[in-house]
Amino acid sequence: MARGANNYYNKISKIYDLMYTKETGFDHKAQVIWVDKFRKKLNLPKDVLDLACGTGMHLQYFKQLGYLCQGIDASHDMLKLAKKRLKRVPLRESYFEDFKLKRKVPLITSFFNAMSYNTDIKKLKATFKNVRNNLSENGIFVFDIFCVDKPKEVFITKNFEAGKLKISRTIVGVPSKKGFKSTMYYVISDGKRSEIICETSYRGAFSEKQILSALKDAGFNVLYNGEGYAPEYNVFVAQN
Repeated sequence: MARGANNYYNKISKIYDLMYTKETGFDHKAQVIWVDKFRKKLNLPKDVLDLACGTGMHLQYFKQLGYLCQGIDASHDMLKLAKKRLKRVPLRESYFEDFKLKRKVPLITSFFNAMSYNTDIKKLKATFKNVRNNLSENGIFVFDIFCVDKPKEVFITKNFEAGKLKISRTIVGVPSKKGFKSTMYYVISDGKRSEIICETSYRGAFSEKQILSALKDAGFNVLYNGEGYAPEYNVFVAQN
């Protein structure tokens, strides 16, 4: 991911997998299968880098499908959990705009709106150019991102339960000069003790037109732009 979001994910790493499950509307396996079907159409090798890989859930399913896998994330604590899940899969701490692979790969993915951590169009273009530099010829970059023509204030509260553990998450988002300012409040209780986590980070707010233009400027050919595997976001497939 881009710089600035790693502190937030370090803080929530221990509860992350409890909130992002098939039951809460995040089907990692189905998303991976969608990407794999697109790869098959282009007859690309099973070789993937997942950007902002988090705790490694997507890479777990790529691995089950026989992929050669590797992952990059900016959060040290998220990577610690991913290493436990994925064992020998190469994982390292790095950022969107400056990671460099030892060898180029035919498939790079980034899920769950992670590209929005590029807080402005300049940073987004730098990320796209760096992604393309690490893709092999005819390789594809598959990512999802929330597209908006004009950002608005957001206030959302959602509750999660996992056994005795109860989590309340409130998101307060407001447009700002630095990007879309997102403050997350968590109240975590196991019935005996409660913990409060609060962290603010910034995201970029981009229109579909801006993203398509940035991909073109980076030298990509857009093969797909639509709901894909994530109806709440735009899914893009861009080819080198």
